[in-house]
Amino acid sequence: MAKAVTDEDLERVVQAYARAALDPGEWLGALEQTSDLIGASACTLEYVDQNSGEGSMECSFQLEGNVLREYEERMIHINPRVGRAM
Repeated sequence: MAKAVTDEDLERVVQAYARAALDPGEWLGALEQTSDLIGASACTLEYVDQNSGEGSMECSFQLEGNVLREYEERMIHINPRVGRAM
């Protein structure tokens, strides 16, 4: 049975993403909190810095190199802006 999500749970997750918006080094912690809360094996975020054009991916589960490359290829195929940025 799934755990009920409380207001306090949601507040912690929202605060984690607010910190991550100010400090990109906090993205992984926010993703880990989310995956723990919803019972997911992993949560992933892809984003592109609009100022530098740098593409980045954060995942709360450590991926092996070949899996990461395949994932990045699919991400680029689905969203060409990410490929251009990278």
